[in-house]
Amino acid sequence: MSCARLEHSERNRVSRPLRPPTFPKILDLKPDLVLTFSDLQADIAATLIRHGIEVHGFNQRTISEILDMVMALGALTGATDRAWRLAQELATSVAGVREQAARLPRQPKVAGPWRHGAGHRPSAPGARGLRF
Repeated sequence: MSCARLEHSERNRVSRPLRPPTFPKILDLKPDLVLTFSDLQADIAATLIRHGIEVHGFNQRTISEILDMVMALGALTGATDRAWRLAQELATSVAGVREQAARLPRQPKVAGPWRHGAGHRPSAPGARGLRF
């Protein structure tokens, strides 16, 4: 499998936020690989697999898992070196932000739409000191 850039335009959009994808449009594109995120898209993945489309689902929830996802995507597409460089660049950037955050006079409380089990503590680099 090689990396090819699919030009983004409104014309080839196959999904809209919070709406199901348009399967005929996806199938017309004849993709080599479709990426999905989390169990929320399990039904979409199942439908595509039944149509013979290669699907890989990711479930990244932390920065560390995002970096792992970058590496996995590089391996899936034959771009391992590019993925490694990108992951290193992102990790360096996160480390810099982490250092800056450690110098803040006040550690902010962060709230968001995340759903975690009881007692869940973030494991992402830089999450230390943040209260969820």
